[in-house]
Amino acid sequence: MVGTRTFLLRDGVWTDTRSDGHLRVVKVKAYSAAYFAIVQRMPELGPLFAVGERVRVFGRNVAIEVADDGLSMLNATDMAALARDW
Repeated sequence: MVGTRTFLLRDGVWTDTRSDGHLRVVKVKAYSAAYFAIVQRMPELGPLFAVGERVRVFGRNVAIEVADDGLSMLNATDMAALARDW
């Protein structure tokens, strides 16, 4: 548990139990520039990402997954859309 969120290990990914399979998923590479930019823009994600190196968390209109095959960089437009949808 982190704050009010509970995580379960599913297929090697710590997954937020507030899951919604219908949300758009944005994958980011752990400890990349994109990862740190997201945590800087949305500090509430820092403790959630700290659950493990593979984590999926669910927001209002987007899921963010920390994964090996995730994005290393996000441009300003994509970051703004992610923050808006979170």
